[in-house]
Amino acid sequence: MRCDERRAFTLVEMLVVIAIIGVLVALLLPAIQQAREAARRNDCQNNLKQLGLAFHNFADAHRGFPVSRTLVPVMRGWGVDILPYIESEPLRKAYRYDQHFYAAANQPVVSVPIRVMQCPSSPEQSRIVPLTINGTNYGTAAAGDYYVFHRGVRRFDGQTKSVPLSSSPTSTGGVNPLSLITDGLSQTILVVEMAMKPQNWILGVRQPDSSGDLFSGPTGPGWAYCLSMPPAVYSADGMTAWGIVGSGTAAESQYPCAINCNNSAGVYAFHPGGANLLFCDGSVHFTSTRLSSTVFLGLASCDGDEIIPAGSF
Repeated sequence: MRCDERRAFTLVEMLVVIAIIGVLVALLLPAIQQAREAARRNDCQNNLKQLGLAFHNFADAHRGFPVSRTLVPVMRGWGVDILPYIESEPLRKAYRYDQHFYAAANQPVVSVPIRVMQCPSSPEQSRIVPLTINGTNYGTAAAGDYYVFHRGVRRFDGQTKSVPLSSSPTSTGGVNPLSLITDGLSQTILVVEMAMKPQNWILGVRQPDSSGDLFSGPTGPGWAYCLSMPPAVYSADGMTAWGIVGSGTAAESQYPCAINCNNSAGVYAFHPGGANLLFCDGSVHFTSTRLSSTVFLGLASCDGDEIIPAGSF
């Protein structure tokens, strides 16, 4: 070989190298995305653990969990009551407890996003949404992805049982002693993911409008009033709910979908394969979309005397 002869890649060799790099990237990208989602899911679990600590610190100070909402003399939700226990003391001091949560005086508080109230896996972070109560717009609210139930659990046998943070339609506030949770703190759901309200999502698909979200107005979507009516489970297509209205009995086969079916009134998260649930003992469980509807309704009640099989959630 002469000393002035140059060596270089041929076009074919270069294309082969580019193809190999493309294959490696294609193989690595799903793993990277899975790792990122695993980190976001862990962050979501940490958020719920912080909320669990806040609830128990509240209970230590007030001898019980806060009720889901107060209506008289003013309207506010559980999120306001636990502000001192989620490192939000400045917001608590600025909040006017003598005014409704949607009042103009409370706009500077309720429109502030709180990180611990939003799931990192939700498509839109730090969402600011219209604060609409019974058709009237009062400004804006910082959205929350974590909800509580405040009406009784309607089981498939037709019986209605209580939820831990239950409050009456004329609630004047107060607390619910932990002694009311006779099913056991470790087998009773306290807070669930119900992400991306007031948008309506069904089985991973965003709907054209929010008309299907039954509780996007007076019961949300801001963190200051994040509550849903009774726990709901859905038909396989996510369109028909059991547990919200009506009477009578039903079979689980009619409503087999309990997790990630419809965020109108059901548990809904953007974690592949399931959602995180906070239990009354402060533990957080990642619960599969395969969870039985019957088991879910049993876990949602605090005094149903249901026998929950080991390993079922």
